[in-house]
Order: sequence, then C-alpha cells, then structure tokens
Amino acid sequence: MNVLTLLRGCPGVGKSTFVKEHGLEDYTISTDALRLLLRNPQFALDEDGGLRQVVCDKLDKQVFDMAFSILETRMQNGDFVVFDSQNVDSRTLKSLHDLSKKYNYRVNVIDLMGNLDLETILKQNRNRDFAYKVIPDADVIWHFNKAKTTSVPTGMNVIKKKDFEKTMIWRSANEDAYAKIMVFGDIHGCYTALEQAIPNGELDAHTLYVFTGDLFDRGIENAEVFAFLMKNIHAPNLVLLKGNHELHLRSHLHGDNIRGFEAREVTIPAIYKAGFDRKDIERLVHKLQSVFAFSYHGQEYVCTHGGVFESQLNPVAKGKYALMTLSERELVFGIGKHEYDFDTAYEKEQDEKGTDPIIQFHGHRNYSRHDINAFQHVYNLEGGVHKGRYLRYVELTADGLTTHEVKNDKYSLLFAENALDADLSKIDGVQLLRILRASKHIRESRMNKEISAFNFTTDAFRNKIWNNFTVTARGLFLNRKGEIIARGYPKFFNLGENEETTIESIVKKVQYPITQLSKENGFLGISSAYAYGASHKLLLTSKGGSEEYSKYFSDLFYAHFKKWSATTGRGVGELLEAYRKQITDRKVSLTFEVIDVENDKHITIYDESKLVLLHAIQNDFTNTYDRAFCDAMAEEFGFERPNIKVIQNEEELLSELEGAQGLSNAEGYVFEDANHYMFKVKAAE
Repeated sequence: MNVLTLLRGCPGVGKSTFVKEHGLEDYTISTDALRLLLRNPQFALDEDGGLRQVVCDKLDKQVFDMAFSILETRMQNGDFVVFDSQNVDSRTLKSLHDLSKKYNYRVNVIDLMGNLDLETILKQNRNRDFAYKVIPDADVIWHFNKAKTTSVPTGMNVIKKKDFEKTMIWRSANEDAYAKIMVFGDIHGCYTALEQAIPNGELDAHTLYVFTGDLFDRGIENAEVFAFLMKNIHAPNLVLLKGNHELHLRSHLHGDNIRGFEAREVTIPAIYKAGFDRKDIERLVHKLQSVFAFSYHGQEYVCTHGGVFESQLNPVAKGKYALMTLSERELVFGIGKHEYDFDTAYEKEQDEKGTDPIIQFHGHRNYSRHDINAFQHVYNLEGGVHKGRYLRYVELTADGLTTHEVKNDKYSLLFAENALDADLSKIDGVQLLRILRASKHIRESRMNKEISAFNFTTDAFRNKIWNNFTVTARGLFLNRKGEIIARGYPKFFNLGENEETTIESIVKKVQYPITQLSKENGFLGISSAYAYGASHKLLLTSKGGSEEYSKYFSDLFYAHFKKWSATTGRGVGELLEAYRKQITDRKVSLTFEVIDVENDKHITIYDESKLVLLHAIQNDFTNTYDRAFCDAMAEEFGFERPNIKVIQNEEELLSELEGAQGLSNAEGYVFEDANHYMFKVKAAE
C-alpha cells in the first residue's frame, strides 16, 4: 500500500531467502527471476576449464526495462512492492527515487548486508542451491564495494533486517486529545454545503477533520473547495483520504490521459482560473492518504473511501493492522462492483465477530440508498451531495457519535436526475434535454427532426429506479428547445407495488373525494398539437412514440371522426380543425385507451375496436388534469368515457379496493384523489 521496499546488498547476502522467509513472493519483482524468464540457464566454461551452468549476464538493460515497467504498473495501482535487486548503484537508486516521488510512495530500504564481512558473503554465494545462481567472486566484490560507497538518496528510509516486520504494521492513531472529530463523506465540489458544516472554512484547532475522498468533480464549486484545502493544507488536524476522483489530479500532474470528463473539462481548468498553480495541486496530492485508522475514547475506527472488510485489514492486535500489502485501489474503490451492498455485508461481519467491533466510515458508493443511520458499525457518508441531496458527516465527542446531513441546493443540473425534489418546471428546456439524454435510465426515441419521445428504460422499471425524471419520462414528448409538445401520465403504481402504495400508506395520503375510473385493457394513445411553420399539426402517437402503434391509434382516431361526421353532419375536416384548435388553445394532451382487437390483442375480450377518452393533461409539469374540458370534448366529438365512480370516505375506498381484485374480463381501476395523486388496482385476472 504505497510502500516500496528495496532489498539492498550484493549477491549472496540472502535477498531471495528473505523474501521466502517473510512470504513476500507475490509482492516481489525480482531481476534474477526476470533473467530466467528471458533466457534459460546455459553451460559455460569456468576458470578451470570445467562446465557449469550460468544465467546470461548480457540482458541487464532488457531486464531492468522490464522490471521498471512492471514496477510502475504496480505503483499506478497503489500496490505494496518489494524490489529484489542489488540496489547499490546510484543510477538504479535515482530511478527508483524518481518513481517513488511520482506516485507518492514511501521507500523502505532493507539493508541485508548489515555487519556481514566479505568472506562470509562470498562463502554464502558459493554455497547456493543451484550452480547457475552462483555469481563470480569478482562481481560479488564489485557490488560489495559499491554498496559500501554509494549512499541512499535522501527521503529513503534505511531499515535494519530485524526491524522489517515493524514496517508492515499500520498502527491506529490515538486522537483522544481532540474535543471533537468530524468525518465527512464525498464533497464533489459542493462548497456551499461544506461551509454550513465548517463556517467560513475556518478549522477549529480542537477538532480533527477527516475527509474520506472525492473532494472534486460533478459539483460547481470545485475552485472554492480547492481554495479551502489550500488555506488549511498544512493544518495538523486535517486528514485527506484519496478518492477515485483525486486520481485524476495525479494523472494531470503526470501528463497522463485524464479519463474523468468533469476533472478534465471543469475542475482542473477552474483551479487554474482561480489563480492556483501546479505546485498547489502537487501539495494537495502529496497530502492524500489511502486509509486513516484511529482510536477515540476506547473505540477503534477506520476511514476509507470505498469501504474495506476487517478481514482485509488483518488486525494483529487492537489498534494494529497488517494491511500494508493491501493495494491502494482496494481501499479507494472498495471490494466488489459499484452496486455491491458493502454496508450490509460489513455489518454482518462485525455482528458475527461479536467483540471489539471496528466502526467504519466510508463514501464513494451507496447504490442501495442506505440512510446514514442504517447500521451500527458502518456509516455510509455518500449522500449524493452533487445531485442536490445531502452532504453527510459524523461528529465524535467523548459523549458519543452524532450524524448530520446538509441539504445541498447548489448543484449542476447535469446531475439533477436524482435530486430528491428536482422541479422540472424550473429547469431550462435545453438543460432538461441534456439531463434526460445523459441519464442511463431514460431512453430517447426520435420521431422526426423536431420531436423526441422520452420514456424510462426497462432497467429502470425492473430495478425500481424512480425519481422525478424517470417517473415523468413516460410518454414525454419534447421539441428541440425542450418544450413539451405532448405528454402522458407520470408513472403511477399498482396497489402494494411499493411502500407508498400499501393500503396503510394510501389511506393516510389520499384526499377525498376520490375518482375511480374503470381501466380498459389496451395501450395508451396521446393526442396533441404542435407548431409546424405558421400553423399547427395534430400529433397522434403511442406512449413510446412507436411508429407501428402510433399508426394503430391514428387509424382508429380518423375512423372515429369519419363515423362522427356521418352522425353529426359536420365535415371531417371541420371536426378535426375544431379538435385541434381547442387542444392548442388549452395547451393540453388528450389521452386515450386504444382498444385494437385486430392488431393489439389483450386478455380482456372486446367485441370491437374503440377509443376511450381518459384525461386532458396540461402540457407542463404540474400534472394537472382538466376533467370538465375532457367531458366537454367527449360530448362534442362523440368519445366514450370510462365508467366513473366518486368515493367520499375511507370506508367506501376500502370496499372498492377489496372488490377490484375480483373483477373479471377487466383490467381494474385507476384511482385519482382530489390532489391528482394516482394509483391503480389490477384485477387478479
């Protein structure tokens, strides 16, 4: 874990033996092993003319190029690495020192020569298990002298062999001296929310502040967060953990490709625009660490970004962890995929352990939407702050632990999809289109150059990913300006489908009177009008904008007007124009249950195809239904309406809910209360 261990000494001092004795084979890059990978042992003549096996000694450049390439790959991942080579010449040591600075590694140099004299080393070399491993005496002497005369670069820690095991233990810090400890979840460039927890960005000397990573990106105040950190970067009571978004800053410093769009296009330019420079970014990156373990008034705590099991920490005693071989990536990203429910699993681990639990704080992921207080031993501090939800943090004092959530009202609309109270009517149309198109839970179907249909995806339906955007994107038709051309109903749910539609919840929520509409068994047709040059055209479409189903609806719609024309004596063109003008003036969409017995067969049996006029829905985001206008349109144009019953009280409602399940040859009922809250009950059939 961000530690490079160099085994230093001439051939014959026991480097390979040291690796085996400490079980470090999986973590070791050995130049001798790479030589054997490149070429088999070969026979050569010794000084006396006899045959012996040797390893080719003309591959040094290729071997070291490979070794450093492998080493850098491991360092990019934040792995613990042991580098098994002589490590006695200045060129090799400088290259290793440069790599350690680039990836912010601590370097421990294990001096395996110690007080060994040259004769002892030569004897050990001659007595190796395999002849091809025996190095000529002259080479051993050269490396011996080089080790004695070449100093280790400043910044590398030279450690005696007997002290190695101490370097493998991570000790928790005792923080009892602080009156309070505050541990924060993901900030994501949302400084306004952070400032509510830390007024004016001023740190209190008696409080320890711990940030669990993802300080930047996605929010719109990245420069302000950076300024806060620079103001306090040298504060001894500030602990900064590395999140996956901080890796982008490291990539920027290395000149590597920055994969994160927000980091590349938003955060880093904002930092420089605010007057900070590369040195400031280096200071921040150098301050970051992968894990913070501490004790506070007798309780052990661990802070990571992605979450880590106690078994991964490998406790050897209370407050001591053998976790140095754990890679940085495991600590930053956590185990499992992003949607893995780590919190439930960690709580189970601690419950089964029973004694001396370790309480953990982490951010990064909360796919299961756990509350901050959901568990006793793990606190998920990812509150979706950049989505207009909450900045989460905990406060520890001698009296105990308290949790806090700060609502963030200053966020990027590109991440507004999951905001708890996102008001679509207040979002600019072009921005709305960007949000809908960026959402992986909403699909767009282009009807023509002007109009697109938006609906939630099958994945959103199956996984119950419901928010103001996915619920509204259910037959939502927008033009290129993001204006509503037509719309269907927001998603409403079946009785018992979720917590909101349990009978207990419904009884508490609904306002009387309630309108009960019989639910026909067809598909939804939507009619509206949209500007086309200087005039308006009728839009007749299915909920998904399907060309096939839109045609079924259109055919039945025009057939109905032809039939009504014969009944009333008014021309078809006159009727259609009157219909179009009225829905244009009212700015509404009329919705229909489309019963097409030939092209769209359902369980319910109908004698003939027909249209049933359901609602007049205002073409905005108010979810307003104009029942009187709908009744007038049905009367003027001869449309059938669903059977309607008005429910006045709870007793009547419960009776209807019970009876709805037993309906035959019918889909069920739709209930709409006085505030336009809707739910449905489907018959058992």
